[in-house]
Amino acid sequence: MSALFDYFNEAPCGYVVCNFDRTIRRVNTTLLGLVGRAETDIVGAMSIGDLFDVGGKIFLESRVMPVLMTAGKIDEIACNLVDRTGVGVPCLMHGKRTPSDEFVFSFFAIRERRRFEREIQTARRDTQKALERAEDAQRAKALFFASMSHEMRTPLNAIIGFSDIMAMELFGPVGNARYKAYVGDIGRSASHLLSLIDDLLDLSRAESGAEPAGDKIVDIDAVLDEATRTVHPIAAAAGIEIVRHAAHKDLRAVGERRGLLQIVLNLLSNAIKMSPRGKPVLLDIARTANHACITVRDQGPGFSEFMRANFGEAYAQDPDTVAAHKGTGLGLAISKRLALSMGGSLSLGDTRKGAALILKLQLAE
Repeated sequence: MSALFDYFNEAPCGYVVCNFDRTIRRVNTTLLGLVGRAETDIVGAMSIGDLFDVGGKIFLESRVMPVLMTAGKIDEIACNLVDRTGVGVPCLMHGKRTPSDEFVFSFFAIRERRRFEREIQTARRDTQKALERAEDAQRAKALFFASMSHEMRTPLNAIIGFSDIMAMELFGPVGNARYKAYVGDIGRSASHLLSLIDDLLDLSRAESGAEPAGDKIVDIDAVLDEATRTVHPIAAAAGIEIVRHAAHKDLRAVGERRGLLQIVLNLLSNAIKMSPRGKPVLLDIARTANHACITVRDQGPGFSEFMRANFGEAYAQDPDTVAAHKGTGLGLAISKRLALSMGGSLSLGDTRKGAALILKLQLAE
């Protein structure tokens, strides 16, 4: 009750509560400020009509009070209160009749309303300018990453290509076995750097909401077939089998093929990386009433509290395991943003052991 009274007393508009006989029984601080009077001068000593000039008092009794008696309320009527010096104070008046036959009036000074409107307009302009600056910065960042990608891909592809030629000794033996090992290191390092550039570019594209051109209806089985074929060599080298179970087949979802493929590749690659040798990675496909659900499960250590709290954040990596597993911490961030851009979601599933990631996309009609 104390908090309610404080709100009433400090509200930005003036409040007056009067009895059925028009005697004022309560006012707030704002009203006292509008008319320049003390509470003891008003409460119990004045009627509601005494706050107006002569014309206002006549209008109150002839128009306002009859409407309050019949309809129970009035909305936004222009009026003039009179302060203690007789100067008019332009206001907008609202009124309401209560079940206990009291009348509650609120008075909002027009000068204050105009000030609030100016402040709102200023805030809207500032917000619009901030949004425009953010959009400009996002476009500049996307342009930078696109330019950087082009400038760095060209020499990196040359390095990778020449290192492959040297590793295969197409133009003759390298000679020293140590040099041949160095050539392999050069090729792997260049490939790793190229993948990091691709991740940064993908993250920038996903953050900007840009989607690759493509169909809006996706054949899920076809995408999963391609994804499992792509990661099969990596899984085989790690001694891991990808076990696929489809509770529902021939599902088609709203989305974009390349984006969905990238998400599934990220999830499968992450699961393979985290799984112990010999333990399968499970790929489940099911449907709900409105969504296709793709779940990737591994039997690794699972997500720590840190990773659960920072799921989907760019560059988030568990400090306890980052040294053991290579990566940039961008795969899940990119996947989550791509899922959102297609109207879907990517979330953590419940599992007693390992990690489960659930991708949901809206089913196509």
